[in-house]
Amino acid sequence: ITGSRAMGAIVDDPVAGREEADSPTMRQKTIDAYQDDLLTRLKPGAWLIFIMTRWHELDLAGSILPDEYAGETGWVKCKDGLDWYVINIQAKAERADDPLGRAPGEYLWPEYLTPKHWQMYELAETREAQRRWASLYQQRPTPFGAGTFTPDMFNWYGPGELPPQLALVGGSDFAVTEAGGDFTEHGLAGVDHQGQLWFIDWWSGQKTTDVSIDAFLDMVSNHKVPYWFNEAGVIDKAVRPAINKRMRERNIYTVLQSLPSNKDKVSKVQSFQARAASGSVWLPKGKPWAHELVAQLCALPAGRHDDKADVAGLIGRAIDKVPNATLPEPPKPRGIRPFTAEWLEYQETDEKPAVRYR
Repeated sequence: ITGSRAMGAIVDDPVAGREEADSPTMRQKTIDAYQDDLLTRLKPGAWLIFIMTRWHELDLAGSILPDEYAGETGWVKCKDGLDWYVINIQAKAERADDPLGRAPGEYLWPEYLTPKHWQMYELAETREAQRRWASLYQQRPTPFGAGTFTPDMFNWYGPGELPPQLALVGGSDFAVTEAGGDFTEHGLAGVDHQGQLWFIDWWSGQKTTDVSIDAFLDMVSNHKVPYWFNEAGVIDKAVRPAINKRMRERNIYTVLQSLPSNKDKVSKVQSFQARAASGSVWLPKGKPWAHELVAQLCALPAGRHDDKADVAGLIGRAIDKVPNATLPEPPKPRGIRPFTAEWLEYQETDEKPAVRYR
């Protein structure tokens, strides 16, 4: 490609297989090669054709298709600002707009490949086989993740079921680009006297840093949170001065600590995973953010977004530094003071227990 100019280009199988697709480094290299090496060589008005299997949500096609793309065939307005005509050919038709005119449920090329052939892949029960069917054959990459988290690990609580005494701790994952690919996430949880972890509140947004900082301080103020954690690194160094300044301006303070950064997404959440696996994590019913958190955790490390999962990992590491809540002491029983009206009234009763408390 280098040194050449073209009126068109065909990108054929930019991902070699599952190993490349699951590698964040290789995915980024592929996207960089497309944006830096190929697009810059095209003449104005040039055409592009992709021929590829959808191995991963964040593959080259996934970096262009809109996040809400649901497998439709036809013209699609994409994230690069261009209109792409997408032809989505699945092994088993799932949509009414199938480009081959098949009804939902009909398999590809039945004259040659029998339903028994396709069902050998479709009906396999392992998680990896199900992921293979969804992505390789159905062009619907589904982030099954590493199996570290499963939905049945989590407990759900309803209104009025939150324990009254909790040791609160918060965590933040700041994204510094407004309307960028990542979200800023603020999560708040509490530990009860038995070590159970209860998630209480959440804020999420693709906003400028000043808006994100104010949202964080609002949560600190509303819940009186004594400890808050984020991840050490470049972003922490960039936003920490602004956070400190805004704390002074609003007179809202918390102990803000940075935990060491780790690029391995799965290892980041190991402490939290141990609590979830033991059945010690509680989430509020009916809160969309709680269900999004579970979805991100179950998709690690293959999901499109993992910002909420990063915050859960921070909280999982942070709560080891925070003591469990203590139950309030019950009121001590108090006897009747002698020679009071109440004492005299009591003396006149026939039945007198050994001790009577008020």
